Amino acid sequence: MGNQTFGITSGTAGCARDGVVQQYAAADAFTGTNMERLARDMSVGQGEALETMADLMDIADEHKPAFFKASKENFARIFPSENVTSEQVLTSLNDVMASDKVLSRYAV
Repeated sequence: MGNQTFGITSGTAGCARDGVVQQYAAADAFTGTNMERLARDMSVGQGEALETMADLMDIADEHKPAFFKASKENFARIFPSENVTSEQVLTSLNDVMASDKVLSRYAV
């Protein structure tokens, strides 16, 4: 875990310091260590973990309400089972954002 965090924060994880890949890696690391909190927050459309995820994904403040709403409305799609992996959560979240008029600009 320490090497992963260092690689993400220092830009040595195989990507540019401010690149989309690094942003995704940071979101993946956060999701992996905060899965339960994130699931709980997404299920209600608010909370500290969901706010942190929005920040990691560089979602502008004016678009956060749409992000929170989309995560709540698509919770079953994002977290289809309790055995879902962080990568599956991020892939599903990205798909949800890609199909949203406001959030599509943040999809990778």
